[in-house]
Amino acid sequence: MISLDDLNRLSAEDFVHRLQGIFEHSPWIARRAAPCAPFSSRLQLLQQLRAVVKSATFAEQLALINAHPKLASRGKARQQLTQECWREQKKAGLDACSDDEYAHLARLNVAYGEKFGFPFILAVRGHDPPSIIAHLKRRLQHDQEQEMQAALHEIGLIASYRLADAVASDAATEVQAMLHQFAQAAAAPLIIEWMRAASLTVCRAEAGQLIGLSSGISASSRMLIMGLHYDPDSRALVYDGRLGCAIGIAISQQMRQQGRQLQFDLAVFSSPHDKTGVSDFSTLALNAPSGCIGMQSVDADRGDSREILAALRAVGLSHSYFVIMNRGASDNVQSASLLPQQLGRAVGALQEFLLHTQDTTDAKGQSLSHG
Repeated sequence: MISLDDLNRLSAEDFVHRLQGIFEHSPWIARRAAPCAPFSSRLQLLQQLRAVVKSATFAEQLALINAHPKLASRGKARQQLTQECWREQKKAGLDACSDDEYAHLARLNVAYGEKFGFPFILAVRGHDPPSIIAHLKRRLQHDQEQEMQAALHEIGLIASYRLADAVASDAATEVQAMLHQFAQAAAAPLIIEWMRAASLTVCRAEAGQLIGLSSGISASSRMLIMGLHYDPDSRALVYDGRLGCAIGIAISQQMRQQGRQLQFDLAVFSSPHDKTGVSDFSTLALNAPSGCIGMQSVDADRGDSREILAALRAVGLSHSYFVIMNRGASDNVQSASLLPQQLGRAVGALQEFLLHTQDTTDAKGQSLSHG
């Protein structure tokens, strides 16, 4: 992994070389983006790479699509996969799919190729063989133009995930970029993309909330949830809005990039349809967070607690999880956006809190301590 600052300092040739695996066998994309350096964030770099693809000729776009291999390749076809592609297919379970699943995928791939003239492409992070088969069946109903645009969209998602694995960027910088994009597009698709780019498993609740998990759910695990806080005055859970969600995702990504080992698992709570903005954020992370509290102390009938708790239970979080406690208002930000230094302090305080909080929970998961 290379830092964004170091990537920005590379020559155009080295820049292209470092990003050669982001798009399958298509170095021309990075080559055309190189003159736009330096990039202020990894998300800005991703947007520029996607813009190059969008502005490419029809022949170039078609060649990019055709540069991708068929999903669930076996035998000699598997040996021809790029390292990035092989890892992605392996994580999606395609290397271990049953003979029946493989045969089904093979038939669908043939039908897809005969109809559209190019391979079926899906960003498989977050998918498994049954969901891949379902997507392939649905997209076989598209017309040629719809499916070409769908393929290019999936290539853009693949690039997002690969770039997040290849380029490290400051969490506060990425939060600013996320907030900017929130103002330009629907929140839910962005949140899902960013959670998966941070290697979080995305779970959906019935009311539309999204919870990104750093690992699976088990009765023995302890999980700290970001994007929520506990207000002791109202004894209720409070959603931190889109800023809280963005900070949670960026922190999760930065911890992963740094190889940090925490005493507990992380989750990020998001309500994509909620319009809560920066001015409604509690800014609890602008000062050092004061502690954690078990969900058992929450009054489910107050504030948004009932809906939040229902969403957590819906995805399997019924015990042994925690949120940060806010003991009172801090900087009381009222502007539509945070100053960079404020945001830097927010992210830094939360990261320090996570690194110095120890899992001292008892058998009932009553508390965490902040060292």
